[in-house]
Amino acid sequence: MLYLVPSTLSDGLVEDVLPEGTLRVIRSLDYFIVEELKTARRFLRKAGYTRDFSEVTLNVYNEHSPPPTFEEFLQVTDEGRDVGL
Repeated sequence: MLYLVPSTLSDGLVEDVLPEGTLRVIRSLDYFIVEELKTARRFLRKAGYTRDFSEVTLNVYNEHSPPPTFEEFLQVTDEGRDVGL
């Protein structure tokens, strides 16, 4: 399943903006498609994500990524894995 993960626009508490159900889903994922690694890691930590990032897949997809890359990233959903975007 593909989960669209909203991110906060400020440095405030994530818990003040996102409902607990959304935070629970974020914390359960181990495969993400992100725009920037550093920003994604910071956001995930603020959301209470405790896994070691060496055990998590963070694929970068931004304006510099070639077009077919996104489809390749989503192929894992065909294998039954959940993806956070």
